[in-house]
Amino acid sequence: CAASCQESSYLTVNREQVALNLQYVTPEIADACGIEMAAGTFFDQGHLHTYPNSVVISDALAAKLFLSPGLGSRLTINGEEYRVVGVYRKTPGIRSPIPPHRPTPD
Repeated sequence: CAASCQESSYLTVNREQVALNLQYVTPEIADACGIEMAAGTFFDQGHLHTYPNSVVISDALAAKLFLSPGLGSRLTINGEEYRVVGVYRKTPGIRSPIPPHRPTPD
């Protein structure tokens, strides 16, 4: 499964920075890649307006960060705060965390 775009990023946890690969996606990728949710929801178009800084993380990352189930938790990625709206079961080829893809303005 391919995502819209990827970038090297960092996650700040307890004032320590952890390197990660961030993958921006559109809502359709969940069905296309067969992503199964462990808790919460994957993105839909409403998240872009209601929670523009929302993120979906893997169950493996939630466990690593001691977030159980992780929903509603706040993560700082590249200095910007995100709210966890979903936790998915780890899927090969899909990186965590996943923020929604935001179209760039013209």
